[in-house]
Amino acid sequence: MMSNDLEQNFVEIDVIDAKKKLNSKNIDCLIDVREPFEIEICKIDTSINFPLKDIPDRYNELSKEKSILVYCHHGMRSQRAAEFLVSKGFKNVYNLKGGIDQWAVKINTKLKRY
Repeated sequence: MMSNDLEQNFVEIDVIDAKKKLNSKNIDCLIDVREPFEIEICKIDTSINFPLKDIPDRYNELSKEKSILVYCHHGMRSQRAAEFLVSKGFKNVYNLKGGIDQWAVKINTKLKRY
């Protein structure tokens, strides 16, 4: 039997619920972990860019007391970022399931998809 210590401690959240949380100010920090060239294609306006490769060097710029939503293109890089943040003691971390691609499909259809 596997230990519960290996379970993820972040929440996968779909774009509909993420939008509701952002609108109701239940997310303090929206982090885009994609590369700068991807952000030039499209982004969620209120996000800040912390490319995944930079998270280990920059996570201390974030408050462990804040709720954080991370996203990328499809949700895989942001999942790794969420796992890393939880491993460093962050308690209120969300991963955007489907990433900005699903955001562009269901929330802001004006965003360019790639």
